[in-house]
Amino acid sequence: MTTLSKDWRRLLARMASGVAAPVVLTLAGPAFPAEPARNGTSEAAATDSRSAAALTAQPLTLQACRSIALQQQPSVAAARASLAAAVARAQSLEQLRVPSFLARDLPIRRKQSAIGVTIQEAAVTRAEVETIYGVTYSYLAALYALDQQEVADTALGALKELRDLARVIVKSGSRADVTNRHVDQIGVYILLAQGRREEAVQGVQRALSALREAMGLGVDCPLRLAVNRMPELRVTVDREQVIALALARRAELTMAANAAQVTCLEIDAQGVKLLPNARTFASGSDLHAQPIPTGSLDENYKPGAIGLEMPVMLPGGRSGRVEQAQAYNARAASVVEKTRNLIALEADQAYLRWLEASRKAPELRKATAAAENLSKDLRGSFNPTGGKITLDELINAGVLSTQMRVQANQAAFQELLHLAALERVTAGGFCADFDAPPSNGGREGGKDEPATGGRR
Repeated sequence: MTTLSKDWRRLLARMASGVAAPVVLTLAGPAFPAEPARNGTSEAAATDSRSAAALTAQPLTLQACRSIALQQQPSVAAARASLAAAVARAQSLEQLRVPSFLARDLPIRRKQSAIGVTIQEAAVTRAEVETIYGVTYSYLAALYALDQQEVADTALGALKELRDLARVIVKSGSRADVTNRHVDQIGVYILLAQGRREEAVQGVQRALSALREAMGLGVDCPLRLAVNRMPELRVTVDREQVIALALARRAELTMAANAAQVTCLEIDAQGVKLLPNARTFASGSDLHAQPIPTGSLDENYKPGAIGLEMPVMLPGGRSGRVEQAQAYNARAASVVEKTRNLIALEADQAYLRWLEASRKAPELRKATAAAENLSKDLRGSFNPTGGKITLDELINAGVLSTQMRVQANQAAFQELLHLAALERVTAGGFCADFDAPPSNGGREGGKDEPATGGRR
């Protein structure tokens, strides 16, 4: 009779520890990938290709690219699939009918599972925010490369005209201070400009390639952008508002706070279990599947995050298990605090970087305008037959003008990227109008380049 009683207790222990815990929630999505379809794969791929081509048939604004990405990006689709799995898991647990003496913790597991759905909803939001940032970055990079390509084209045109002028002066002998040395010097600058132009041309293609991936499109999908100039935005950013928006909207903080609630409920779950060695909610999820951002201790110092901890099994009697669960809950509270601090830091750093760029870019634009005016004035005053203005001065002024334009474009690009970063760190709470209409007409684009556009 004693042996039978022990066997019965062991059976109850296995049932009580295994009914609810393994299916309560998922903090990191499905453990196994979906089984690939065995039939119709090529037909589905062809359909997807045609659908993508239809989506990108017209010149695309940044907003249009973002909308396509939210439909097509596999990262977003994966997060939504994980959410669907979490919802199905919670519903299955709600529908589970088990006698209370077999699963005393079942009501608590249901609460944990419901919180798991909220965590997965936040994961979807995070995937969408990251996708939008990837699209924005790539789109702006393409516009930046196009701007740099035009600088190279303008410089090449001016240098070739100057070389032709130098050749005419040397041939006619109208100025003794102009020699073949000047012709050769200008030729070197032409070669340099041609190399810079090729960098810009390939930069456009690389940016468009990255944009296709961010949008979830195939490598051969044609893209035409609706503009071909970087926008010049005039925005006001409030530091305190940026930090407040980040803390109120970031999915990472929502996920951490809700995970802490799950660990808090684990204390109650362990308290209702009478038998030793009980499973936890972690037996049904992989807490380590979500990567924890690591810090950097070099000159680019960046503090790292800390992750949640919970073993799949807590050993010992009820009081011992409760004490262990309390310790893990205390760690979860530290995770929430650390997450909050890191988000506030990231938002503050993003604001300060934008502030620096927003003050630097206008000064470089002014310097560029001054250099271009100087080059233009010298060119207009240069006399091929003689005069005080030398060809060296004319060459140097043209080179300076080109260099300043390149630096001004770089500063403008950095300012735009920092605005995009402000959108990301606030999870869309701060919005920069990158699709604001340009003021002037622009050049025509060719294949894989903007068809129409505007100049700042």
